[in-house]
Amino acid sequence: MISFETIQDQVPDQGRLDIKLCRFKIARALEADDAGALIEDVRRPSINFSDVYGASEAKESLRFIVDWLINPKKFTALGLRPPKGVLMAGSPGTGKTMLARALAGESECAFLETSATSFITKWQGSGPQSIRDLFSRARRYAPSIVFIDEIDAIGIARSGGPNARAQEETLNVLLTEMDGFRGLAQGEAPVVVIAASNLVDQLDEALKRRFDRTIEIDKPDREIRLAYLQQQIANRHGAEVSAETLHRMAGQSAGMTIADLERVLQEAGVMAAQSQTKLSDDLLEEAFEKARIGTINSLPDARTLERVARHEAGHTLIAWHGGHIPVQVTIVGRGDAGGFMEREIDEKSILYTKPELEQRIREAMGGRASELLYYGAEEGLSSGVASDLKNATRWAMAMVQEFGMDTNIGQVALRDKTRNWSGDGLLSARIARQVKSIIEEQLQQACLLLQEHRTLLDSLVLELLEKNRLTGDQVNRILNPK
Repeated sequence: MISFETIQDQVPDQGRLDIKLCRFKIARALEADDAGALIEDVRRPSINFSDVYGASEAKESLRFIVDWLINPKKFTALGLRPPKGVLMAGSPGTGKTMLARALAGESECAFLETSATSFITKWQGSGPQSIRDLFSRARRYAPSIVFIDEIDAIGIARSGGPNARAQEETLNVLLTEMDGFRGLAQGEAPVVVIAASNLVDQLDEALKRRFDRTIEIDKPDREIRLAYLQQQIANRHGAEVSAETLHRMAGQSAGMTIADLERVLQEAGVMAAQSQTKLSDDLLEEAFEKARIGTINSLPDARTLERVARHEAGHTLIAWHGGHIPVQVTIVGRGDAGGFMEREIDEKSILYTKPELEQRIREAMGGRASELLYYGAEEGLSSGVASDLKNATRWAMAMVQEFGMDTNIGQVALRDKTRNWSGDGLLSARIARQVKSIIEEQLQQACLLLQEHRTLLDSLVLELLEKNRLTGDQVNRILNPK
């Protein structure tokens, strides 16, 4: 239909009311039954692809779909068939739903949004009928886009079990409806299906084959996280957060999604409102650490706190000596951690050399080495090394069993995702001896390094006890006073 707006102009002298028509455009006329199921033009999401951080590959694929729906003749002239759809995979919070809404904002065609969970009801046969109704509606307003969120709710691989009958019937109907789309090849306007799932590996193979492309939406890298934080802080009225804090937070948030960072900013904003202050570095960092690790634990007694400081100083000095300035080191306990030293993750690194893995093991054993140095061979053994030993053992096991980095075991792979060849016999005992040898060697090296730099270690401990937390710049100034 044609829609337009009106402008009224009253002429009192002549007793006349002029009505002018303007802004003519073609609008989609909805049937009464579809009014609540179809996103109308006036309610179309206002966001577009530029509002979504990262996900460049997904944007490119979805941009192609938008271009096709706007100008299908351009692509059919090249002998290309209409796209059936795209399956978006990724961890929760990576922006799959937001991408779909951005697609609606970019698109000029009908957009139908639903969740696969809506097809699961207690009524027999309601799921398959809901699928048929959805796609019937999509054809009626084609060209159109159907977005199905959480498609794994009905798309899990079929098992044939009696309890899965309703889910499998719904899936079968979905497969049939998707097969029915031949688009312009049959003279029909195209209908494209966009689906999202956190469990793509568990989806039925027949369902995955219905999509032209599966796109893995990765978690944002450091640059994307920094851009998001900068943009959000710039939009916060009265926020007083330094660039240094944002850069440090972007580096520490590896593995976090935009949704995770949004929750951190929300928590920081709530804390600022409760304290009736502006959003500051301290509030943002507290919200960030609370989200990642947990709330602050009560401080232990002075003797225990000193031991924690010596332990964390050992980690820090070994890391610094290996060329890795920590992002931060703290003796303030959070969650299960009495204190911790954190180094920035190199997100672009895809492999590690033997010396790099040995350095990681040496850093992990730096805390125990420091305790041995301060308290002796017996008193220097404490439970604070539990997580350090797990990390050191994990890396040493990988060196021996997976990476062929031990000369005694040799260039063999003894473990993969499907099988552990080491077993429980003589080979297993031999591997254990080699793992133990690697860890003990790095522990001895850590002890020698700390003994050699005892003065710097003492200075680091004193600063930790005084300030409780040190940033990377502060650590560098202490250990490199020149």
